[in-house]
Amino acid sequence: MAVVLAACCCLLVLLGPGPWVECQELSSGEEAPTPPEVSSVERESTAGREEVSAPEATSHPELPPDHEPVPGQDGATAAALRSDPCASSADNCSECLRHPECAWCSQQSFPRGVARCNPASVLLDSGCSEDAIENPESRIDEITPVDKAGSDVQLQPGEVHITLRPGSKQTFTVRYRQAEDYPVDLYYLMDLTHSMKEHKERVAELADDLVEHMLNVTKNFRLGFGSFIDKVVLPYVDTTPARLKNPCHDTECDPPYGFHHQLALTSNSSLFTEKVSSAGLSGNLDNAEGGFDAIMQAVVCKEAVGWSQRSRKILLFATDSIFHSAGDGLLGGAVKRNDEQCHLDEDGFYSESKEQDYPSLSQIVRVVQQNKINLIFAVPEKASGVYDTLSSFIDGSSVGTLAGDSSNIVQLVRDQYYKIRSEVVLQDNAPDFLKVSYKSSCLRGSSSRGLSNACDGIKVGDEIEFQVTVELEQCPGDGAQGGQSTAFRISPVGVNEYVQVRVEPICRCACQDIVEANSSACSGRGSAVCGACECETSFYGKHCECLGSQLEQHTALCRRDNSSSELCSHRGDCVCGECKCYDPPGVPGGRVFGQWCECDT
Repeated sequence: MAVVLAACCCLLVLLGPGPWVECQELSSGEEAPTPPEVSSVERESTAGREEVSAPEATSHPELPPDHEPVPGQDGATAAALRSDPCASSADNCSECLRHPECAWCSQQSFPRGVARCNPASVLLDSGCSEDAIENPESRIDEITPVDKAGSDVQLQPGEVHITLRPGSKQTFTVRYRQAEDYPVDLYYLMDLTHSMKEHKERVAELADDLVEHMLNVTKNFRLGFGSFIDKVVLPYVDTTPARLKNPCHDTECDPPYGFHHQLALTSNSSLFTEKVSSAGLSGNLDNAEGGFDAIMQAVVCKEAVGWSQRSRKILLFATDSIFHSAGDGLLGGAVKRNDEQCHLDEDGFYSESKEQDYPSLSQIVRVVQQNKINLIFAVPEKASGVYDTLSSFIDGSSVGTLAGDSSNIVQLVRDQYYKIRSEVVLQDNAPDFLKVSYKSSCLRGSSSRGLSNACDGIKVGDEIEFQVTVELEQCPGDGAQGGQSTAFRISPVGVNEYVQVRVEPICRCACQDIVEANSSACSGRGSAVCGACECETSFYGKHCECLGSQLEQHTALCRRDNSSSELCSHRGDCVCGECKCYDPPGVPGGRVFGQWCECDT
């Protein structure tokens, strides 16, 4: 008496007109039933066509991990079918490599019932030669340190080369050390409208104290000075001839201007005091000032200001008022978009003030970040709310409350500098297809320990380690063409040092360079590449055995109903409109059958 291995009684209701299909019992000696004949309307007519003898289509033994068991599937079969991470990744070698656990067999002769895209161990056990297996590994190729000849180097290493497969990741260590006597450049950018009179006078008086204090912090300290009013056009400034000459009502003032660069960065504190003291006050009409114009020019005019390549760059912005931004300039006729370029005449005045609009906040954020500037807003308490909000958009910026006469300017600069120096925040400009994550080993007591790109509470001589993980989420551009090498930088906010990370994506197989055109393995209708077929335009199928014009009709025949996207229930190949079912792995004597491979034993 025949032994019944399993029973599967799944009644499948087809959407639309059609019969009920029942999975019948199979005994050990029975063959799986043949799928019902497809009508001549549905199937491609073969009349008059020469029969093509093509090799048996290769098949896939397992299902994708997210496949739901169909009725009649026992637990062991379902678990085996879900175990293959390479399912649905097997159209060609480059697509196979997009899953980090998958390898590809390019061997021409390969057993039926095993997919070419499988874990390497499966391919070896199935008889694929080790030399024919494409399974490149992700790796860190090279880590190049920065030459420590310069004692002010704070970031290591200098360069990292990584090779990555899609979905894989590599981790390396970045170290940041708080250097002693790291150079500091401080450019003092002051609002010189008449309401800032006391502030200007007090800054000039306290300049020597400021320099003395900063020299206790670093032996490499320089000061510069610039000032701003607003665009010299209505409605920002009174343009009557008398008011252009003297915009103040009760005292003598200098003519208004947009921005004036007055002193390049220097270690000569006496010269700084002289320039601040001799700078004249001016005036405007509205409450807002042209500070954004001044910030833009102070940042991008690097040669004129004298910013060092390797220094902590501090732009101290002192004002008692709010600011104009992009769009405000249109009312005064400044209709050109700010071009983020330096425009200083021979006397240091901003020459495009009347032509170009004020910068937008996003433009300020961009140039400050690109040029590694630490922006400190020194403002009275009445304006601190506005500048707190502004600072929240600008990495590396902070707000200090200025006393009514700037008498606390030395303390403000000291506190803000220590705040900036005691914190390190790593940032990167990696492209979207790379995912970069950080894990910090901050000092005990830091509020940023753990999964973070930041550490605080750092003192001179302290060294912090970050574990940086880079993952290739997908191939850039046309992955089939190999994926182009790409590079990005990791750098601390406000410090002009960086780690250059170069990533070589593995998106193409070496066997793709060997192409056999009009291969007999492809029915003479395509090229054999990596053991698989790349068919001519008019044909498809594992061996190019199906006519391409019937593709939609054929694939529809391999679906259980119109709402399903699964071909052959994910348990077989759709060959010219007919499902060729796989045998279930790990189930000796098991069979998969049915018109759509929906039944099993």
